[in-house]
Amino acid sequence: MKTIVIFCRTIDPDAYPFHDEYLWNSYLDLLLAIKARGAMAYFATDTATYLGDGNFKVAYTAETKKPVREFTKVGDIRAGLVLEKGGFTADDVVVINPPFVNRVAESKSETYRIFGQYQPLTIVCGNRRELERAMDRVQGDLVVVKHPVSSGGESVYIGTRAEVLGEAPDAGYPLLVQEFMDTSVGIEGIAPGIHDLRVKIGGGQILGGMVRVPAPGEYRANRKQGGSIQHLYPDEIPAEAKRMALEIDRYFADYPRFYCVDMANTTRGWKLIELNHKPGLSPASVSPQAAFVNEKIAEYLIEVCPQEGYNRAGSFAN
Repeated sequence: MKTIVIFCRTIDPDAYPFHDEYLWNSYLDLLLAIKARGAMAYFATDTATYLGDGNFKVAYTAETKKPVREFTKVGDIRAGLVLEKGGFTADDVVVINPPFVNRVAESKSETYRIFGQYQPLTIVCGNRRELERAMDRVQGDLVVVKHPVSSGGESVYIGTRAEVLGEAPDAGYPLLVQEFMDTSVGIEGIAPGIHDLRVKIGGGQILGGMVRVPAPGEYRANRKQGGSIQHLYPDEIPAEAKRMALEIDRYFADYPRFYCVDMANTTRGWKLIELNHKPGLSPASVSPQAAFVNEKIAEYLIEVCPQEGYNRAGSFAN
């Protein structure tokens, strides 16, 4: 039987991801969706529990929605695939995502090097002086400064040049300076104004998407920054956005993968914002579209899981 491990930062109910009800439901819904399709699924944490060749000496599972403290502790798990959500680094088992995909998707500077034709002008700056000079090269009243590796809208500064220079750190270079994308044109029938669109891709297939709209007075649309989310079926995603996402995805065609292409409709047409190699999960209860995407993720993970696993069940121990 195929066996999939979702590797988390911790299994502690008071820590990420299970401390947050939204995330708790998201992770557990995916685990249960995998099991409902006839595969085995477990949570694992702590690289010290990994013995190599897909083998974990400790993992946790559940048959129904239940508190983390009631998960069943299991020994001797052999995974065919690991969904990396918490620091798993081994390379002797299939991992979603593999290093090649991660290297490109987690670095905004690497993304721009390869996919710059889809993005607004981006300049890599090695110090404060270069940052100031780069701002003179970008057009528009607003500018964006980002760290090359960040997520959740953190370490992203948007505003006038004076505002951004006042907020941007004096250390921690390199930083990226980017032209501001005016997304106020919205997406017809979906978003009336400022937004971003996340297209979720699994192995070359668009699984679904979501439109995120920022909180009033905010440019960043991430959930952590108070943005609202509308989940989408694949056929609800604009055709041009899907075309661009699949064109980008062809670069990764030789690798198993589940990631997101974040983009936006702008006054200059559709533009790539960034790639997300660890897309967040969503509870199936949020909407029919969210449930659909969750099912598609489960199906794809099972499809690319290459081997049988085994386990010896025990009881959960805190």
